[in-house]
Amino acid sequence: MAEGKKSFLLYCDLIHTVSKMPIEKAGELFIHILKYVNDENPVTEDLIVNLTFEPIKQSLKRDLDKYERIRNKNIDNANKRWYKNNATACDRMPNDTKNAVSVNDSVNDSVNDISLKEKGDANLEKILTPKNSGKFSDFNIQDAPPQILQSSFEAWTYATDVELRKKITIDHVKDKWLQFVATNKDSPQWYNSENEIYTHFKRWITKQKFEDGNTKQHNKGGGKVGVSEARTTALQNW
Repeated sequence: MAEGKKSFLLYCDLIHTVSKMPIEKAGELFIHILKYVNDENPVTEDLIVNLTFEPIKQSLKRDLDKYERIRNKNIDNANKRWYKNNATACDRMPNDTKNAVSVNDSVNDSVNDISLKEKGDANLEKILTPKNSGKFSDFNIQDAPPQILQSSFEAWTYATDVELRKKITIDHVKDKWLQFVATNKDSPQWYNSENEIYTHFKRWITKQKFEDGNTKQHNKGGGKVGVSEARTTALQNW
């Protein structure tokens, strides 16, 4: 077993072999497996236990190799993220990693600030400027980035009734963004970063009820026939 690894996998189809063994032999096999994964290098003269254990042993080795590859990949990704120039709390780990090593992607801004200070980061002054925190109005945000709209669209459709989710479009999300901006522009709520505002919006939109027909259809030439009620209200409030 790898150092620090506290678990291993036994596959369900093993029952087809073990169920044919006498209970005593199955018990010996299980003890043999536990000794093996605890690095006790067990040895048995029992032919049945040996024959049954060998494919399990090979499976455990394959799983361990896979674990080590993913673990090393996660460590490399974490190191790249840590030493990346101009890194901020908004940066995220790559999406192609698994959970072999648990890395919390929502690192607290203050922890990052302290770590950067210890490393003598050249951009520390810029990162610690007051613009990194404040009320909604302090950030002067007008439009949400496309990736934020897309992820919010996916979250909203997932949280919406099955019959309605197919009718939600990215334009509906844009309408909700304008509504969110109009609602929060005078809010006293404090945000630690711009990314925290986008996270707030993503949570907020999943609680919004979708009503079919909120947004007017587009004409064949690509221009809008009309403007949605939510967008009109938001612009008036702005």
